[in-house]
Amino acid sequence: METKTRVLIADTNEDFRRLMTEVVRNEEDLELVDCVADGVDALSLAAEKKPDVLVLDLVLSKLDGIEVLRRLHDASADTKALVVSGFYNDKIISECAALGAAYFVTKPCDIVTLLDRIRQISAAQHPVVCDKPKSNDTELEALVTEIIHEIGVPAHIKGYQYLREAIMLTINDMDIINAVTKVLYNKSRNVRHRKLFTYYQSA
Repeated sequence: METKTRVLIADTNEDFRRLMTEVVRNEEDLELVDCVADGVDALSLAAEKKPDVLVLDLVLSKLDGIEVLRRLHDASADTKALVVSGFYNDKIISECAALGAAYFVTKPCDIVTLLDRIRQISAAQHPVVCDKPKSNDTELEALVTEIIHEIGVPAHIKGYQYLREAIMLTINDMDIINAVTKVLYNKSRNVRHRKLFTYYQSA
C-alpha cells in the first residue's frame, strides 16, 4: 500500500488556500491535513497531526512564518517546511535556510512545480532552493501595486510613487524597516514623555 504525503498549508490568502485544497485533494499521492490562516494554528496542527510537509507563507496572522519555522522542530521534528511567499530577499531566504526550511518558492508560482517540490522534500532532505522568477523586479512591483490598491490607496494621490518605492526598498533590505521602526519608537517615546511632563506640571 502506497503511503501518501500528508500536507498542511498555512497561508492568509483565501484564494491560495482554496486552490491548494482542491489541487492537493486531487493528487492520489498527497493527503491534505488542513488549511489554516495563522501561525498559531499551524504550529498546533503540526504538533497534533505530524504532517510530512508544511507549506508555509511568511506573512501570517498571530504568529509569522519565521517564528513558525523557529518553533516547528519542537512541535513536529519530522515535518519539513516549504516556504511559499511573495515577500523575500537574500537575507530572508538565508534565515529560512538556517531555520531548516527545505525549499523557498516565490509567489506567484506554478502549481505543478509547487507539487513537485512537496514530493521532493517529502522523499528526502534538500538544501534550500529559491525558485526566483526571471522578471523579479517587474513582478515585485506588480505585487506591491496590487496590495496598495487592495488597501484602498488611490494611484493619483500625491506620494503614491514614493510609497510604492519605499515598500519595494524595504522588501529588498530589511535593515531599512528596522531603522524606520527605531526612529518611530524614539519619536513616540519622546512624545509620551513630553505629555507626561506637561501633565505633572499642570497637576
